[in-house]
Amino acid sequence: MKNIFLSMSLMLAASALTSCANDDALAITPDAQGVAVNITAELPQTRTEIGYGEGAYTVAWKADDKIYVSAYTDAEKAAETKDGPWTWGKPNKTNLPRAYNYAGGAFVAPADATIAPGAYNFTAVYTNASQAKYADTNSLDNDQTQDCNAPMAHLATNDCLIGFSKVTIPDAQPSFTMKRIYSWMKIAVTNGTGTAATIKSVDFTSTETLADAKFNINFETGALTPAYAGAKTISVAMDKATALAPTATQDAYFVFAPHTANGDVTIMVTMTDGTVYKQTKTITNKTFEAGKAYTAAITLDATTKIDYLFAPWSPECASKTAIDKITFPAGLSYDATHTKLVDYNAYQNALGMRATGTAYILQLSEAAGVISFSLKANGVNAASVFDVMGSVDGTTYGTTLFTQTNVQDADKNALNFLSIDMSTHKDIRYVKFVYTLKGAGNYGISEIAVEKAK
Repeated sequence: MKNIFLSMSLMLAASALTSCANDDALAITPDAQGVAVNITAELPQTRTEIGYGEGAYTVAWKADDKIYVSAYTDAEKAAETKDGPWTWGKPNKTNLPRAYNYAGGAFVAPADATIAPGAYNFTAVYTNASQAKYADTNSLDNDQTQDCNAPMAHLATNDCLIGFSKVTIPDAQPSFTMKRIYSWMKIAVTNGTGTAATIKSVDFTSTETLADAKFNINFETGALTPAYAGAKTISVAMDKATALAPTATQDAYFVFAPHTANGDVTIMVTMTDGTVYKQTKTITNKTFEAGKAYTAAITLDATTKIDYLFAPWSPECASKTAIDKITFPAGLSYDATHTKLVDYNAYQNALGMRATGTAYILQLSEAAGVISFSLKANGVNAASVFDVMGSVDGTTYGTTLFTQTNVQDADKNALNFLSIDMSTHKDIRYVKFVYTLKGAGNYGISEIAVEKAK
């Protein structure tokens, strides 16, 4: 068995990720058993040493980082389907992309990293193992956790870099220039309340898919496109956060998909005492580019504080006060601790809606400003109709506040964090969430919130 060394030149034009690479230009004549494919790279720093600046950042490797490498011919690539012909690195249950583990200053080839002579497309992916589901795709979680004692460590965990090289083995040596496919952001949160308070989470909502979707990767161009509509909100849980003193600032970091935003972009900060602050800005054709870092800011004060009629609620809520404000259909109840549904209609931690006419009614004590909620879809087809209806007296529901039709199962993540502007419906006191017509599949509602009218 002979060796081919894949040299890796890890460079980013927009950032400071650099390394030295070892090249091996030996002429190799493979034997009948195939050629062993190895990766070597000298990267002396650890990936926990992360720097951040406006438009730039640095990341280096740490032990146990992995690069996933695939190789396939043009014919195999053209014929490849989800369950199609086998290739080296074919994304199915038995033949995953080969994982090269970083140890001792180099990437160690696995025992099965052999390949027959020929012309191949080589693709390389650096990513978290949970994101490397298919050879030409990547996934990004919209729920990210920041350890406030090491506030940028999770950026490396969620990061993804790709490389492409097309060569004939053993005549030429594959060489990769790694490119970042995601964007990074820092949100500076300043405490302007005059009282010390602790941040629980920071949410960022844009107009396009940010995460929670399978992203198709064009390795040759670096282009990234979601395979289906995903979440438009990134939520960063602030783990180990301490009280933020008055006038002090705390930074929240996250990774998100590059996109062009055109409309309302929102930052929302939730404190451990349940207080919520929100800032919305309307932007026009703002492009967040792959491989770049961005900054934003919000001040927690009276102008950004949200007054709720109905605080954010989901079946995970432990507060019976919130739960009692919803009217449930017969047979739906909660356990003694009021933390989970005990009815079989529960669906994915949401209020289940499995039949035509299933409805939940929210009673308001005064005029609402914005009503928001998430709608989970499971196998719903185009014939299904979901409505949110409004009523003045709780008897006649003649105002349609929201309608969702023609939903495909692939769109289910796009239904998170929906909102209804109630500024023109100040007389509405009853809001009904109803599965008006079931064609196929089920809905579930969660994360319901109602802001007071301003």
